[in-house]
Amino acid sequence: MRKRAAGFTLTELVTVIAIIGLLALLLMPAAARIKLYSQRVRCMSNLRSLHVAASQYLQEYQSWPQITMSSNSEADYTAKWIAIFQPFGITAKTWTCPSIQRDAVNETPSGSIPQRDYAAGTFGTGRMTPFKWSTQPWFFELANVHGKGNLIVFPDGSVKALDDI
Repeated sequence: MRKRAAGFTLTELVTVIAIIGLLALLLMPAAARIKLYSQRVRCMSNLRSLHVAASQYLQEYQSWPQITMSSNSEADYTAKWIAIFQPFGITAKTWTCPSIQRDAVNETPSGSIPQRDYAAGTFGTGRMTPFKWSTQPWFFELANVHGKGNLIVFPDGSVKALDDI
């Protein structure tokens, strides 16, 4: 009588590897959905941060920032928005949506003004003007990359997708 060696047979090992491979294939789409959802949540967080900074700006200066695109280039316009909210903790990265940047063909060269993926609403100089219309967006996403329409932040701080309104 021979003594059987301890360990796995080749058939058992291949079966276990095949099962692990199948489980990995089943989990990949779920992981991709989770990543897309986390990018959407980060984008919503950016919009809320812009809302908080705008609210603080309104409290301090009693008026909405009066920045126009009239004679300024896109880079100058973006730089002015970044600079105006910088004292309130907003960085250039806050102005970018991770989903839009993921899909962007051209990357921003280092040292230049970053992409601005959100636009601001325009309001008059009155202190309460941005609060007069509850459906007037303060900031909105420039592209529909989350599947339910562009994200929009309203005066009450709520963030909704355009298709959900």
